Amino acid sequence: MQPLLCILYQVMKYYFLTTLLSLIIFAACKPYNSTEKNKELLQGKWRLKEISYSSPGMEKPKELSDVVYLSFVGDTIIEEVNGQLQRKDLFEVKNYNLIWVEKGSSFAFQIMLLNDSVLSLKSKNTWLLEKEKAA
Repeated sequence: MQPLLCILYQVMKYYFLTTLLSLIIFAACKPYNSTEKNKELLQGKWRLKEISYSSPGMEKPKELSDVVYLSFVGDTIIEEVNGQLQRKDLFEVKNYNLIWVEKGSSFAFQIMLLNDSVLSLKSKNTWLLEKEKAA
């Protein structure tokens, strides 16, 4: 009977130590904050390269033949077309959505892809942007 108690004691000690170690590791880890990381990755100047339309037959908008940049600085989004400032608004990032806040209204893009060089945004259409290299 005593060897069985020793074995049970060893097993319970092992599970207790494993559980305790797991709780310590879990408590010490900072949770991943996708909103914060996406906002950090957005910072900088992005050039619009392509717009894909959800419905065929739509005319290409003028901005595709122009040079269009979106710049993200802090909480501000700046749109430039051919070097001319078009608008300067605020933006938010929530749950993989970029929310562009204009005067009195807002519209959202789903962030489909975001890394240090490519940004893909989807609303009715899909926008593909490339990050400008710092000079």
